[in-house]
Amino acid sequence: MMLAFVRNQRTNVLPLILGLFFKTNGTSSRVIKMLSNIGLSISGTTIERLKKQINVDAIAFAVRLLTSNQLSALIFDNINIYLRKFQQRLTNQNSMIHATNSAIIAIDSDGIDVNATQDLEAKKALHGKRAQATALDILPTADDDAHITKAFTAMIALLLAHYCLGNEKWKDCTKMMEQVKAMMPKDRPLPPKKTDARPFGVFNVNEGSKKGIVQVFEEMQKQSTLSEEEWSGKVQISLGDWLTSNNTCAAQRDRINDVTPMD
Repeated sequence: MMLAFVRNQRTNVLPLILGLFFKTNGTSSRVIKMLSNIGLSISGTTIERLKKQINVDAIAFAVRLLTSNQLSALIFDNINIYLRKFQQRLTNQNSMIHATNSAIIAIDSDGIDVNATQDLEAKKALHGKRAQATALDILPTADDDAHITKAFTAMIALLLAHYCLGNEKWKDCTKMMEQVKAMMPKDRPLPPKKTDARPFGVFNVNEGSKKGIVQVFEEMQKQSTLSEEEWSGKVQISLGDWLTSNNTCAAQRDRINDVTPMD
């Protein structure tokens, strides 16, 4: 390898992969420098440049999904790291790192009207109508009743077949078990598909408050390369834990109308 590296120093694909592998697994800078000198790895500076380029490419890959016509969802969560100084100075004080990680997840659009799903005005027209809902809106239909009846019948038959004494002596026991399992009705099973999740970067914003949630969305809008009108002109699906959902709803309740398109 050393002879190949000396003869053609522009071919560094293998040292590049190995250097990134060594660095991500905690190899010290001194060892990285030694491995670079013998041609087994790239230098530490090149590794850092590679990490930055991988981050830029990953964000660009997520931006392509956001700017396409495909449905997608934003998901983010933060971790706060408190940096405590043993002796504080004016230029070296206790600080907090707010690392809000984000990702874009593609949503399978088969059988979905994308334009209707992203129609913001249609969603706004539904505000407040839950107060007019009645029990008839969730009343099961005749088809639902038939499906539930078949499911209960299949569950009872499965329990009897599994736990009946002496079932192992039944004639064609295996075939009977398969027939009982086939009795369970199926309701539009979704086929398994590969999840398309793309990292969207880390933001130094504390999303643990109403103000922080608004700042996170503002930073995401800037990162997406979309204008405020394009970002706020369609439905944006966001995912998160209970605190994220609660702060988002609270920020929405407290917003001032007609201030900016983001509001």
